[in-house]
Amino acid sequence: MNNFQEKVAFIWSIAELLRGDYKQSEYADVILPLTVLRRLDCVLEKSKAQVLEKYERFKNKLENLTPLLTHVSGYNFYNISPFCRSNRKDRRAGGGALTWTFPKKPLKPP
Repeated sequence: MNNFQEKVAFIWSIAELLRGDYKQSEYADVILPLTVLRRLDCVLEKSKAQVLEKYERFKNKLENLTPLLTHVSGYNFYNISPFCRSNRKDRRAGGGALTWTFPKKPLKPP
């Protein structure tokens, strides 16, 4: 699979298998959001443990955790769900709800 077109064809063949009961017109409404969430999960993977630790430590002490948790994550968003899609055990168990938090207004970079 050295050439780009082979890779694209391979990805689309997998996408067709995953589409299942969705109509072709509905497919993008499902796959695109899941792809974006997976990408965000990958981006936050390095800081996930620290974010969860700070969240547990300060959730009952601070009213607004967003500045703290965005600083820890290194981005203007964070995920406080204990589940991670890269964890095989979580995937096998169905994962669970992801708890994404995005600030209402842009924050200054940490």
